Amino acid sequence: MARTPEAIEKAKVRKFLNSLSVWHIWPVPTGYGRNGLDCYACVNSWFCAIEVKAPGKKPTERQQAEIKLIHRAGGFALAGTGDEIIHALKCGPLYHVLLPRK
Repeated sequence: MARTPEAIEKAKVRKFLNSLSVWHIWPVPTGYGRNGLDCYACVNSWFCAIEVKAPGKKPTERQQAEIKLIHRAGGFALAGTGDEIIHALKCGPLYHVLLPRK
């Protein structure tokens, strides 16, 4: 079965998070309850939510609203392609928390 462009991007992010031994969960939308983003992770005690998009796609208005709510609550939220998210995690404000704890 062929994988969608978004599934390919999600696989990149999963592989990266697994390489760091980061706890993460990818809830499956069922139509019940509140909608959210693709992935929730705990990175050395920091809350991070991730919305993975296929190349050329942007977050919906609802996804943008969720990202703003997470930022207001003090969490980190990222949206983009797999490569963009990995780059942001490696080079952005979460970089210092990605380093292994001693």
